[in-house]
Amino acid sequence: MRAWQMVAVAAVAVALAALAALAVQSQDRPEQPQQTYKVISWPTNTAERPYREDVERLLKQIQHVAGIPVLAHQVNVDRIERMREIADHLREHLGSAVIVLGAIIDQKPALVAAVTPDLVEKGLHAGQLVGQLAKVIGGGGGGRPTMAQAGGRDASKLGQALAQVLESVDKAMSDT
Repeated sequence: MRAWQMVAVAAVAVALAALAALAVQSQDRPEQPQQTYKVISWPTNTAERPYREDVERLLKQIQHVAGIPVLAHQVNVDRIERMREIADHLREHLGSAVIVLGAIIDQKPALVAAVTPDLVEKGLHAGQLVGQLAKVIGGGGGGRPTMAQAGGRDASKLGQALAQVLESVDKAMSDT
């Protein structure tokens, strides 16, 4: 388990203990409706902080296509796993969205696409989307309806592939 994961587990344990204490204290009070909030945990160690800043910056880049929040952006990461983690954080935070992240990793272009389940039900498919985009970067890819990845050979075409995301989402929605 990574250090930031251990910190997250410890934070959850502390939060659960605090909730248990509040539950005991509130037994004498009348029931009040509970609100739910989306909580995103961020790594706390210094090495992970640049990725947090990337995620916060990415949230400001969202565009809308056919009423759907869409994010297509290049990120600076060293592993495709990191792109999947960022996509997961964004997807959880946004609730309903299409997210496509691109990066140059070891001098080769890589893409990760994430689609929320509600949009999969409307006909969007991350595997099909990333497969189309992979052709632009001279590669291939695919995956599940909610998460997919691709790699290619032509890093100079990554921007072009990301620029096609809005059009691809719009076309997919008009085809359904």
